[in-house]
Amino acid sequence: MTVFAREGYQGTSIQDVAAEADVVTTAVYYHFSSKDELYEAALESVFRQLDEVVEEAREPEGELSFSRVMGAVWDWVENNPEPAKLLYHQLPGATANSLQIRQEFERRHIERMVDYLKAPSAPSNRRDAALRWTTLSLIMRSVFALGTNMHSLRLGDGPLAGHSEAALRKAYEEVSLSMMAAAEERS
Repeated sequence: MTVFAREGYQGTSIQDVAAEADVVTTAVYYHFSSKDELYEAALESVFRQLDEVVEEAREPEGELSFSRVMGAVWDWVENNPEPAKLLYHQLPGATANSLQIRQEFERRHIERMVDYLKAPSAPSNRRDAALRWTTLSLIMRSVFALGTNMHSLRLGDGPLAGHSEAALRKAYEEVSLSMMAAAEERS
């Protein structure tokens, strides 16, 4: 994870990973057949970490709070810069499977984000139900993309790196909650 985060997929070799882990190259090949497989394992590890953060932040007893989950993810990014950099700075399609791994992660979390909205009355027909899901999904994808892009721009020496972390966090939450309120009004 460290080497991929620092050097990127293209700039990393199996030898670099072995040197970072202080093992011989054959030890890495014993566990991973290729750089692609190693990268995908690192990416999946980061996504598992974030899945755990989200699950731990969800309120017990079914109470859901977007602010609580957003704060937990934001804190994770602050406390785990290397995995966060791997997640937010690397190309989603660096390997054949990495795009699929990323899309599955996004799909899962976008579906979970809909849970944060107040339950609307049941749509009267399939068309209304499809329209409602499309609208909610688009808004939740926008909220998800906003968070992803904001973290990407503020990590390392990105264009938002010099800005107040507290101000960026507050702005992200306010915009996200406003978008979610609009979603609730439309459903």
